[in-house]
Amino acid sequence: MMDRARPILWRRYLPFRPPLTPQQEGQPRILPTPLEWVDTMLIERKTNKEEEAMIPTRTVHRPERGVTWIEWDDGSKAEYSVRGGIAWPVAVEADVGRRVVGYAVIAGVNVATDRVTVFDHHEFNVVEASDKPRLVAFGPLALRWWSTYYALRYYWRQEAETAWTFRTSIHRSPSILPKPTFTAINWDNEAAAESVIWQTVADNRLSVDKELLEMFKLYDGKPWSPPKHALLCCLVGMQRYPWHEPVGRD
Repeated sequence: MMDRARPILWRRYLPFRPPLTPQQEGQPRILPTPLEWVDTMLIERKTNKEEEAMIPTRTVHRPERGVTWIEWDDGSKAEYSVRGGIAWPVAVEADVGRRVVGYAVIAGVNVATDRVTVFDHHEFNVVEASDKPRLVAFGPLALRWWSTYYALRYYWRQEAETAWTFRTSIHRSPSILPKPTFTAINWDNEAAAESVIWQTVADNRLSVDKELLEMFKLYDGKPWSPPKHALLCCLVGMQRYPWHEPVGRD
């Protein structure tokens, strides 16, 4: 087994606890909108000691178990099943105007607690780096997430021609090695699929950073939100293909 220790880029992680309306007897709780989560989390951030930065200091790939062992600077350590979600670049409306943008997230399920932590996330526009500084390439992101978290599997759900175009470019690129695996997932009802996010939040099983919440805010109220779609694909994929303890062979 190869043990690779390295300094790792880090983010601040927030316990994703959405605010709930005051609950009266006999009345259901109502989950807030993403924009309401942002405002509440920024307020809680000032006083919640659990929001201190967690810096991963060492990772070990354990392919025989399908996990990555991660040690944090506070002394905690755990095994994670690491996957990603991806929204392929399309023309979208955002607060900054109309532009072509995609998004990818990398998250890990703590196999002992079933809690999901979003380790990293980033928007992108193209597959390979170009001489245009405003265009972000997916290739370097994929290589960084492999070398850091040993993440190769990404879940997606989008128009087939768009996905085929980008997937073909990735597989033809000589600079992207090892090749990521892209698994299509489908759902019949968008609102029902989004309930996966809300339920994970309500169960207090999702940790994200401030920046992702801000990205949600950027697309709040828009018809298409790349960061939300990427997170949704990741969570639905994790739910549909859960990690299982390997069974030993005789």
